[in-house]
Amino acid sequence: MFRISSIVVSLLVLLLSTMRADAAQLPEQGAQPAGNPPRIMLWSWQKIEDLSAIDTSKVGVALLVGRFTVDQNKISLEPRLSQLQLPPGCYREAVARVEVKQMPDESKMEEVSAKLAHSIVNLVLAHSHYDGLQIDFDAKQLERPFYVHLLKQLRARLPLGLTLSMTALASWCQGDPWLRQAIANDRLPVDYVVPMFFTMGVGKEQALRLLQDNLPGPFNGHCALGFSLSEAATVSLISTKLKNLDRIYLFCSPGWQHDRIKYAGKLVDQNLLKEKNNGI
Repeated sequence: MFRISSIVVSLLVLLLSTMRADAAQLPEQGAQPAGNPPRIMLWSWQKIEDLSAIDTSKVGVALLVGRFTVDQNKISLEPRLSQLQLPPGCYREAVARVEVKQMPDESKMEEVSAKLAHSIVNLVLAHSHYDGLQIDFDAKQLERPFYVHLLKQLRARLPLGLTLSMTALASWCQGDPWLRQAIANDRLPVDYVVPMFFTMGVGKEQALRLLQDNLPGPFNGHCALGFSLSEAATVSLISTKLKNLDRIYLFCSPGWQHDRIKYAGKLVDQNLLKEKNNGI
């Protein structure tokens, strides 16, 4: 067990971090639930963005709410501090980024994953209305059992009606079978998986060659894909295939502005802005 002093310090850090996240003016509470997830989702990371002009009947927003770091048996939180404006009724998916500096002791793995799940859910429920939670964790091979524990703990703590999704590295969809095996064998309780084809680093060329031939196969019956508007080669490669996807996640590293949202709309053959803003 952790020492009492360590628990107190951890709680104080989490409380202060939550207060800092409030100061970031995350979307206000009180918005009505948006229902089923829209097909198009815009990822909003650590940028000051005004997305109040998006057409909520066609597009939703997956916004980073915090970055959680696991350092052996300790958990720290870096909350979102950038302001974000969303329209009423927008489908909102909270994204929690998870990183591991050092894996927990094997005997503490379930305990630490439970603590992390508790912290993530508390952060999500402390703020605006959210329709779902997405976990972004580039788990290395030795970290995958911890990830499985975390997802199960999250599903057990999330209120009914909130979706639970996860991002996936391109390699997890193109040759590395661990995720499909985990979904089948460990019964991972994720509603859908979003393969990410950007900032791929080593193996990028091979991943794009495979992507040219085939889109990632469905996970849990859903075909989804995430890509960045900033990576022209990937955009060109998949632009004609987007119609075959059930869900599309779009990232824009410079931040979302009206012209970039319009460009994204052209790619997916949708006007993602409200009609009255067409001239902006």
